[in-house]
Amino acid sequence: MTPSEPNPVCFAEDISVKFTPTCVGEPPQWSWYERDCLGNVSPVQGSGTLNNCLNLNELHNTAWYGVSAMNGSCPPTGVEMLIEVIEPAVIFNFDATADPCAEVQVVLSASVTPGTISCTGATFPCTYTYEWYKDGFLIGTTPNGSASESFTYLNPFPGPPPTSMAGNYYAIIREDCCPRNSIPTWVIPIRAACEPVIMGPCFICDFQPEVFMVQMVLPPNIQCPDACTFVWYTGVIDGSGNCVPGVVISTLPTVTISTPGQYFLESTCNGCVKLVKFDVLGCTSQQGFGQMSCGVISVEDLMRKDESPLNIFPNPTTGEITIEWSGQAPKNARIFITDPMGRRLRMLRVPDGGSSLTTDINDMPSGLYFVKVQSVDRLFNVAKLVKE
Repeated sequence: MTPSEPNPVCFAEDISVKFTPTCVGEPPQWSWYERDCLGNVSPVQGSGTLNNCLNLNELHNTAWYGVSAMNGSCPPTGVEMLIEVIEPAVIFNFDATADPCAEVQVVLSASVTPGTISCTGATFPCTYTYEWYKDGFLIGTTPNGSASESFTYLNPFPGPPPTSMAGNYYAIIREDCCPRNSIPTWVIPIRAACEPVIMGPCFICDFQPEVFMVQMVLPPNIQCPDACTFVWYTGVIDGSGNCVPGVVISTLPTVTISTPGQYFLESTCNGCVKLVKFDVLGCTSQQGFGQMSCGVISVEDLMRKDESPLNIFPNPTTGEITIEWSGQAPKNARIFITDPMGRRLRMLRVPDGGSSLTTDINDMPSGLYFVKVQSVDRLFNVAKLVKE
């Protein structure tokens, strides 16, 4: 081979061979041939009869290459060389596993089936360099590795609060014996953990019970696909003066609260536990609140309270609802259905003289909603609606 290099050679390497003729006739003439693993011999097309250097281009299989020459004064001449080719390693497995909340670490592991010498099938010893990636950025390297390696990627921003390690993970494995051979793995996406969002009114007035509901979302606002469990707690003051979870008050997605204060919700989704604290402020038209959970500051309700004429049934509902009102029907009025953030989701016109209105909210997701009637001269108090 020219230039000279060790045998076997790497897969797809460009190889040239050189023949030095001796006693091959006048004028010198010879022919190039190739013999494969099965012993089949075929001439090398386009090699000519005077070319003593042959470019074999990229080799993909082991073969014998040689020349044969005839001369009337010399015995027949033939010489050949075995050029073995190392078949590239292939990916055997790749995995990326995060902690339950995908906030601490991601463990990546990969393994390959080592390359073999074509024809014989013998394994060729080699080490490997593993390059580990997240979202296209190199996050770690394992040099001189074996056919199976792993890498632990720790959260570079552990918080608090911790940053999600969601992203797309993959690896590129390079053969040290044949550096041009690189093996990309498939991509494994790791998503963020579901986050609890508490939906409910801003205030509790005069200790009237209010329904609060949790909705699990994939940030920023995609509905969580996981099956989750919930525990609601009152807040209590510990020995250090901190507000911490106290008595369990519900294990359902909803809870009814009648006392202002600080409360806790613990959600568990696929082993990921999230604990959030939320404040329930209070307003009253009377003096005093009584005992509150962890002492949330109250405010005075200075707005005039109109008795709400709204009645919604069934409530909770799975689809169709009827909204009716007592007394004289509002004139030139509209009904608004909003989410807990106050965003209007639906507007219905109230027929003049009508005492009720039926509508279907089957297309709306489960959750807590508010219904209000706006007439020409007044805005009735908001009524709560729970969609199961």
